[in-house]
Amino acid sequence: MNFGYPEAIAELITFNVIELTDVFTKTAYPNLSKKERKKMESKRLQTLSPTAQTVKYADLIDNIAWMMKYDLKHAAKYLKKKATLLLSLNRGNEELRQQAMDIIRQELLKV
Repeated sequence: MNFGYPEAIAELITFNVIELTDVFTKTAYPNLSKKERKKMESKRLQTLSPTAQTVKYADLIDNIAWMMKYDLKHAAKYLKKKATLLLSLNRGNEELRQQAMDIIRQELLKV
């Protein structure tokens, strides 16, 4: 609300930020390998609300742009993982999801 949002919108934003925050972190689950934590986090993301999944699509689009500009060495692996993730995140805005999938397809052709 300090940013000028009405209370209901501020609560929605806060809820979605909390919903999108990683749960399966190294601190919280030190006995699990990174691979195991990522797998569990991926499953958790599938349960997100449609709004949170839509925000995740936008986040992926932004992260892909960063990856293609600053980390081409790891881009192919990253893009493949995110394509797999998007297949299971199907509750958000379908147009934005399709846009993310199209960007991944286009960028995979470059790497």
